[in-house]
Amino acid sequence: MEVVITKLHYIPFIGAASGVVGILTSYAIAVSKGDVEPWLPYISDAGGDPPQSSIFCFSMILVALCFLVGCCICYLIMVVMNSSQNNLVKWLNRLIPLTGLGCSAGMVLLAINPVGAVRRDGTWLYPIFLPHIIGAVGMFASGISLMWILALCNYILDYGAWKTSFYVRCLIATVGIISGITTIAFCPVHDPEKLAPLPDSTRMYPEGIIVSTFSEWVVVLTFMAFTLSFASEFRKFKLTLRLDYIVDPNSSRAPLKAAGDNAAETSLKEDSPTPTK
Repeated sequence: MEVVITKLHYIPFIGAASGVVGILTSYAIAVSKGDVEPWLPYISDAGGDPPQSSIFCFSMILVALCFLVGCCICYLIMVVMNSSQNNLVKWLNRLIPLTGLGCSAGMVLLAINPVGAVRRDGTWLYPIFLPHIIGAVGMFASGISLMWILALCNYILDYGAWKTSFYVRCLIATVGIISGITTIAFCPVHDPEKLAPLPDSTRMYPEGIIVSTFSEWVVVLTFMAFTLSFASEFRKFKLTLRLDYIVDPNSSRAPLKAAGDNAAETSLKEDSPTPTK
């Protein structure tokens, strides 16, 4: 059996749209319920309480899935494009699925541990904040690395309209690095308890944190734009999946025959000439 998938560009479209819709929906619900102030909470703070927490978590997991599948397709595309068998591209290409896995795993980890959540016993720092930070760092480091890897591969291969993809990904990576550093620089990481949610009141932040929260929004939207950047390349390729039966030489059972094989045999039998008497 053979399956041909031609609409590969739908994968980044679905991923980016799911992320943006999930983030904005959870933010709107959180503001309407008074869980956070309108200007401007951390994204995962807005997704910390039900029902928006389920929307936030599901959308981020869907983005992570689309992103991981997209990275695997990028790996296959680079194999096809690297007709010259450039050794550096071959080495960098092996890192694409690994960085994609790291970014997707980090995205899932931070999504299931939103900093707006709090345990029943009131603890927050180690059971929630620490895993969230580990996931955020993993997502950021892997994602930025992947941006530069793909940009460098496009530059080396000089394949088609590579300049557009190269400059777009360089711009996205630069904006992501600057906004990521700004998020950390203006966040009170030396005293994270200041970021702990209050179980019985609207989320309150210490003064001067608006730069950090705004930068975090830029980081996340930058990653959504990076996911969307796969679409222009995916339009040019199709993916063919073929499923064949493995014949076991030690088995006494007759091998399965594909539908095409049966049709061919039937045709031969019908066309065979009748013996003359």
